[in-house]
Amino acid sequence: MYKTLVENYVKKMTLEDLKNYCKKNYPEVTEKEIAVIYRYLKNNWEALYEKDTSILSKLKEEVSEKTFLEITKLLELGYQLMKR
Repeated sequence: MYKTLVENYVKKMTLEDLKNYCKKNYPEVTEKEIAVIYRYLKNNWEALYEKDTSILSKLKEEVSEKTFLEITKLLELGYQLMKR
């Protein structure tokens, strides 16, 4: 059930949606990082949903340490909410 919800959300999500979310909640995230995160979400949402950590190791190389820590916190929160 959650997988379909996540899939539909990611399909509809725009770069502008992510920019607005980041600016409101994580203003220190750069435009470049937002673009990287967006690309990873759009192309790898299913792997992230399935907790494929290899995706995260690649992402870690492209964003700051602080941004990466925030991403992992958000993922953990999502997993907890879905009881995964």
